[in-house]
Amino acid sequence: MFKINGNLRTATIDGVNNVVTGVDWICTATTNLATAQIQGSVEFEYNPESPFVEYENLSEDIVVGWVTSKLGEDAVSFYEQKAQTAANEYSEESPEKETILYVTCFYQEPVSEQTPPWQAVE
Repeated sequence: MFKINGNLRTATIDGVNNVVTGVDWICTATTNLATAQIQGSVEFEYNPESPFVEYENLSEDIVVGWVTSKLGEDAVSFYEQKAQTAANEYSEESPEKETILYVTCFYQEPVSEQTPPWQAVE
């Protein structure tokens, strides 16, 4: 589950006040004994042609939607799975203690690797 962690970073851009330019997020997964958390940060670019939500009308759900949209479906799934796996593994290894785990991991877009043209087999 994604939530916003802390304050929103804002700026005045092209005369528009309180444009959200960045946010810290946290992805949490919980079992009966463990809570695993992954923290990250996302920066946004202001687009005057996109619908603008006034700062006072923002909700956490709206901003989380921006975060997950910016991260993309694959990254969101990656972070949710990593958090859930960490919580599950801790619960299996230490079934007598409750704890909060802070997980460090980074999502990287898949890249394809190709043989350099000068090494291609003919």
